[in-house]
Amino acid sequence: MKKIRKFLLVLFCMVLCSGMAVYADDASDYYSALTQTSSDREIAIQAGQSYMSAFAAMTLDDATYYMENATGFLQKAAEQYHSYLENDVLGEFKDIKSVEAEETKKGYDVTCTAEYENANLVMTMSCNYIGGQMTPTGIEFSVEENHSKSMGEKMQGAVLNTIIGLVTVFVVLILISFLISLFRYIPAIQEKFEARKRKETIVSTPMPEAEKAEEQEELADDTELVAVITAAICAATGSSSDGFVVRSIRKSKRK
Repeated sequence: MKKIRKFLLVLFCMVLCSGMAVYADDASDYYSALTQTSSDREIAIQAGQSYMSAFAAMTLDDATYYMENATGFLQKAAEQYHSYLENDVLGEFKDIKSVEAEETKKGYDVTCTAEYENANLVMTMSCNYIGGQMTPTGIEFSVEENHSKSMGEKMQGAVLNTIIGLVTVFVVLILISFLISLFRYIPAIQEKFEARKRKETIVSTPMPEAEKAEEQEELADDTELVAVITAAICAATGSSSDGFVVRSIRKSKRK
């Protein structure tokens, strides 16, 4: 298994340029054949497509192997792609959407966008002239949100958002209605508190000393008067005081 992996690594390095000097020497025949029928721009675009296809076919184990055994910019690219696979950032590979090449002073910068299940992967590859050949010298990856959702997925998301909004509104309205229904108990509760407060005030208010003395004096006078009246009634009727009780004495208003 290790021999097979080493053989694949060497083959991958020869075809996809794992090191600049090695790539320029070992792949010169390959690019010489391309230059016979293709322009430098087309060569750069084809190289970008080849690299993107190679990374898209990698498993987590493959990325780990190239991360540990490759050299140069290919090792750095494998490390970055390994982190995407390990954290399941991309999902399943679908297709290469576009490949564009922009001319620079040293060669071309190729931008390749690949569509995955969860996001789009953008690969930027630098291709420079080395030994008269168009040679890849660097790769960087970036992830952008995948906006290519189907109409069904968009409608499903819109319906879900609408349902969540309606449920939220109804819950808030029900809560407000419940709070308003409790307002009718507020006057009764307030009246109970006020009655209790008035009662406590009456109980706790002390009677003035002058009123207490006057009340005791009146009570003493009324007792003597009751005894006199009771005796007079008994003498007039010829009966005893057991048959009646004098409960109150009122002053007549007649003159």
